[in-house]
Amino acid sequence: MKLSPIPATPASSLAALRTINIAFLIDPVGKPALGIEGDRSYIPRAKALLPANVNAVFIPAPSVWGDLRPAATKLLGGAKPDAFFISCPRYINLVPKPFSASSSDMQGSYLQPYSPEAACPFIPIAPLSHLFSVPEAPMLLQRYVARVANPTGWYKPPAFDWTLVTTPEQREAAIAACATASLQAWDIETSGIELGIASVSVYDGKMAWVFPLDGFNGTDPLLTTLCLRTIAQQPAAKIFHNGIFDQQYLLSYSIVTTNWLWDTMLLQYCYYAEMQKDLGFTASFWLHDAVYWKDEGKTGNRIDFFRYNARDTWSTYHIFLAQLANNGKGLPGYVKTNYILKFKMMFPWLACNMEGLLVDEVARLD
Repeated sequence: MKLSPIPATPASSLAALRTINIAFLIDPVGKPALGIEGDRSYIPRAKALLPANVNAVFIPAPSVWGDLRPAATKLLGGAKPDAFFISCPRYINLVPKPFSASSSDMQGSYLQPYSPEAACPFIPIAPLSHLFSVPEAPMLLQRYVARVANPTGWYKPPAFDWTLVTTPEQREAAIAACATASLQAWDIETSGIELGIASVSVYDGKMAWVFPLDGFNGTDPLLTTLCLRTIAQQPAAKIFHNGIFDQQYLLSYSIVTTNWLWDTMLLQYCYYAEMQKDLGFTASFWLHDAVYWKDEGKTGNRIDFFRYNARDTWSTYHIFLAQLANNGKGLPGYVKTNYILKFKMMFPWLACNMEGLLVDEVARLD
């Protein structure tokens, strides 16, 4: 199914928007041996998708930042660029990126460059050839450009804050704080052991509380589990991203979350069934300043791992609010209908997952 492009901004609204100067860092060569053209062939298609208030130039990116800004400013007629869009993966080294993240992971991230004098973001995007070969690519290009060209209405979450819960006092503080929340976002990280949980994070709208369940720093897994059971029974509406996965593990610890009403992965599916639905992509799609973080838990440092767990719930919570706001337009009727139809199936699906299937292995191998 082909996705429709974002509707054009009315002329009356464009008149109120200032001109935005954007430099696209393109791959001029491609991979001729593999029959892959460079980006130059696709520039007309990219230009046709840009809003009227965008002044864009397309330049082969140099290897260092110092050569880049003067080149872009010259091509923009002396205007300083408001943003750089990187369509060539090998130029991603111009900006700091998370541990081992790939260029495809980074697409849509709102990155700040190494150079302190740069006052504009870098936003990695897919190669321009995708505008012809990937159905959602034109829409995504328009959406990412709109973050710079027309940021009004984009959801901007508050600063991220988290606490690693390892003491009785912190457990009591977490219970009290979560008890006052109307929404809670939950996420688990697995330990690699069958149905084993390494940590659970709960975000209450202000603080992401992370509960180690692997005995980190001498924490008692039983007392931590009892604390989580208390929070799980609080009346706040619970939000998950692909909650069926988390619920299977939580239920094995007898942590039963009441009022699980929302799932951001399912909401993403209800908006755009064909599009990616992983948490990293969904954050870059909905949150204005989103930066890819999903590889932070792979550094080998336990604090990095727990902070990564916290970022998952912080992101899930604010993705949910952004999905409801829908850039100021509200939740569309078709999304509501889809969600009502699909969410009620989560519970029989979860029950099937917990029960499993009785398989006759002899017959299966015949």
